[in-house]
Amino acid sequence: AVFRAKFLFLGFVSGKDLKVFRNWYDRKGTPNITMSEKWDEVSGNYTIQLRDIEENQIPLHYPVELALFDSSGSIIAEEVLELKGHFLEHTWNQLKEKPILSPFRRFSSPIKLSFPRNVSELSFLAKYEKDGFSKFFALQEVVLYELNQMFFGNLKMDFEPIITIFRENLRNRDSLPKDFLSYLLALPGLNQLAEKFQIFNFVELEKIRKTLLINIANNLITEFQELYAENFKSLASQNREQIGKRKLKNTALYYLFHAENMKDKIGDMALRQQTDAN
Repeated sequence: AVFRAKFLFLGFVSGKDLKVFRNWYDRKGTPNITMSEKWDEVSGNYTIQLRDIEENQIPLHYPVELALFDSSGSIIAEEVLELKGHFLEHTWNQLKEKPILSPFRRFSSPIKLSFPRNVSELSFLAKYEKDGFSKFFALQEVVLYELNQMFFGNLKMDFEPIITIFRENLRNRDSLPKDFLSYLLALPGLNQLAEKFQIFNFVELEKIRKTLLINIANNLITEFQELYAENFKSLASQNREQIGKRKLKNTALYYLFHAENMKDKIGDMALRQQTDAN
């Protein structure tokens, strides 16, 4: 951690006033930030508002790294805004279409964010966002949304958005670090689902989670077979590349274990992996 005295030096060399930033040492708990957006189709103006809802708490200085995407998945603006205190409003003018916002990229501030948005925008970010932090959490939110619809809404689950995102990530796997890809392919665990939904019927939670897992495995069986073959051979090394290969090999085997067409092969694959394990 940076000690208080060092803030004086950092402020001096950077030319920035860090008095508010130093308040992070004195405020308890994780700040809760709400975000809203407004799009004016006539003027092409897009406005966001950020608010620290705990107005009785010490004001903080929040770096807000964000990006705006157009409908093709290209970034049209990247900025780092600064929320100093409890409220910030920012507008981009004369845009051609309503952008899709990716806020607090790279974990630019340790906060809890409330930003209501539809699942199609989250699916978009899970596909096109290049920042790993934002991409991962967008995908997790899509999965949680679909599981929530199935659990509470008694609705037939729409697997296609999630399968499409998984397929896209697997197709672009050469551009992603192997260890990071393994996290992108992981579904929320039972503890995470229970905390999110405030439901502790683990039998029912596992049932809907397994339904999703089987559908992903059945629809992407070829992709997971390729992923398994590519990462089967790894060295007994603790560098990032080799750790990533082992994680991907195990992830692929886990999905193949749940694929209905692999029941007669999975035993031999698991035995071979155990025999050849480093």
